Amino acid sequence: MSIEEILDEIDNLVEASARFPLNGKRFIDGEQLTRLVDDARRSLPQELQEAERVLKEREKILDDARKEGEKLKEQARVYAVTLVEEHAIVKQAEKRAEEIDTEARRVAHEMEMSMANYADTVLERVETNLQKALQVVQQTHADFRQKYSEK
Repeated sequence: MSIEEILDEIDNLVEASARFPLNGKRFIDGEQLTRLVDDARRSLPQELQEAERVLKEREKILDDARKEGEKLKEQARVYAVTLVEEHAIVKQAEKRAEEIDTEARRVAHEMEMSMANYADTVLERVETNLQKALQVVQQTHADFRQKYSEK
C-alpha cells in the first residue's frame, strides 16, 4: 500500500470517527490508527528505495551515455587517422567527429535532464508524502495529548 493510500485511510478513519457532543473532538480507534501508522512506516522505506533506484538508474544511463560518447569519439579518431593521406578527407573526418561529439553531448545532456526531472518528480512526491504522513502523526499526537491531558 502506498503512502498516499495509507494517508487516505487515516483521513477516512478520522472522518468516520464519532464526535464527542460537548467539545467536538473525535473518538478514534487506536488499534486501527496504530496499524495504519505502522503500515506507513513500512511503506516509507519502499518509497525511498524507489527514489534510490531511480537515482542509480539515472547514473547508469548517464554513464552509458558518456561511454557511448567516448566510444563515438574514439571511432571518429580512428577513422580520421586512417584517412590522413588526403587533406580534404581529413577535414571531412574532423568535421564528422565534431558532429558526432556534439550529438553525443546533446543526447547525453537530454538524457541527464530527463532523468533529473524524473528523479526530482519522484523525490518531490516522496517529500510530499512524508510531509502528509508527518502532519497526520503530529495532529494525532496533539489530539492524543489534549485528550489525555484533560483528565
